[in-house]
Amino acid sequence: MKIIKFIKILTVSSLCAASLYLCSCASNPGNSAEIKEFRSKVDSLCDGIISVNNKMNSIDTSAENYVNELTTDLEELNVLFKDFSEIDFPADYDYLENLADEATEYMDVAASSYKKAFESNLSEEDFTKLYDYAGENYSRAYKRINVILTFLRGETPEGVKTEAVEE
Repeated sequence: MKIIKFIKILTVSSLCAASLYLCSCASNPGNSAEIKEFRSKVDSLCDGIISVNNKMNSIDTSAENYVNELTTDLEELNVLFKDFSEIDFPADYDYLENLADEATEYMDVAASSYKKAFESNLSEEDFTKLYDYAGENYSRAYKRINVILTFLRGETPEGVKTEAVEE
């Protein structure tokens, strides 16, 4: 059962990494040093996530230590999300910083919940509940990253309502 569930993680991770790959170099063109540095940091995040995704997809689920490999990769992913939330967004994009913080919080919960699900001696029912909870947080984290990257490309993400705020 746990191996089948693990494959579900890889599928979600693959889809998200493909989306991130399409979004790398995401920020709108700009010549300022601040925008160039920001773009570089976003590209670095995308490269890191893709790298971790590739490692997760190469895990041999029949190996005895696959759970350790998975939890190590999830923790590495968690660190990448934390690093992203610490990026100072340029003024044009500062409205996205809260989404980066939310993504980090969701990934933190996902990583710790997956670890607990795989490393604890839970009943099948409790494992499934915790695993599904972790998966929901994992998806929410990636959704927020994808929304950020879509806005940085100058597009409005599908299903996201925006409204002008006068200051």
